[in-house]
Amino acid sequence: MVPTSIVVGGQLHRLPMMWIGQSVDTSILHITVPEFRGLPVLTSLGCAIRRPSLLVRRFGPNLKATLNVAGPLMLDSGGFAMMKNKARNWTAEDVSSVYHRVDADIVVSLDIPPGLNDRRGARAIKLERTLNNLAILAPRFGQRLMPVVQGRTQQEVMECCEGIAKRLDSPQWVGIGGLVPLLQRSGLFRNPSRNTPQAKIATTLQIVRAYFPKSVLHVFGVGSIQTMLALFSLGAHSADSIGWRQAAGFGSIYLPGRNQRLLSWKSNSAQPRPLIDAADRALLAECNCPACRPIELLQNRIRRLNRNFTPRSLHNLWVLRREIDSLIAAQERHREMEFLSPRLSAPWLAAISESRSGQFWPR
Repeated sequence: MVPTSIVVGGQLHRLPMMWIGQSVDTSILHITVPEFRGLPVLTSLGCAIRRPSLLVRRFGPNLKATLNVAGPLMLDSGGFAMMKNKARNWTAEDVSSVYHRVDADIVVSLDIPPGLNDRRGARAIKLERTLNNLAILAPRFGQRLMPVVQGRTQQEVMECCEGIAKRLDSPQWVGIGGLVPLLQRSGLFRNPSRNTPQAKIATTLQIVRAYFPKSVLHVFGVGSIQTMLALFSLGAHSADSIGWRQAAGFGSIYLPGRNQRLLSWKSNSAQPRPLIDAADRALLAECNCPACRPIELLQNRIRRLNRNFTPRSLHNLWVLRREIDSLIAAQERHREMEFLSPRLSAPWLAAISESRSGQFWPR
């Protein structure tokens, strides 16, 4: 049976659930809002790969306290960061020594992601290394350990799933890595087809679900609201995102049912996103987020969001969570596609519809 809730860190959480991506060396914004304090947080050993001094200063037995985490904590292995930093060749033993001392609720097996230009042979070697790492870590961490599925093709995804199933019996969590390049390209496609990134992502989720029907599926590195909604509709139970914070860093805000918007633009360079219009202003006037709630006048809300990164970030996080809640409510009323239609592109909508009809896999 597909899970609808999960106990993590001694707390019962409804699925799907969103994890806040958080570096150990940047400000912890969400803890300033009482209703955000218990949100699940994901951090990564990639921080220590980029800055080795953080390994001792941050990744100790009180990691939750270091991050002021009141809810569940997931610790990623940093495999993606290691791929970017060839000088840091961490092993499963290195990762294991950290996992033994930290108080993270979920620890992620050390995966070796394939590079964009890797040929089949190179990818096969990395898959073998990923599975060998899992064989080392699985006996030590059991159900606390999340294996990661990697694969550029359907066959590779299947091979990885088979390898995981042989090394870890009925994992509670299964991660899906390697989707970020596809997610980044998904916005370039306007027309549905079997060759869009959206269709390939849907197929990957179908394959993993077929191998692990009782596991909670987590997708790493989700960006926008639209992507999060699409993945949850495709069957993912869990995903992490730092996109709400990154968008705020570029001066953008989230709005329910809309794409990202800019509050102003003064640069001579090309404007990357639309400016807020009358309909957007109406949504902001109704916003009840922690940043907007204390400010009654709309113009003052806009001015504060425009000038300050932190209120912008908290506003975006609030909207993201409300959109997820709205998706769940629409699913419960059997009106999911009606909710998604104005929010997602045609390729995403087609991928969701065809995935449920079983047309993508097997092929």
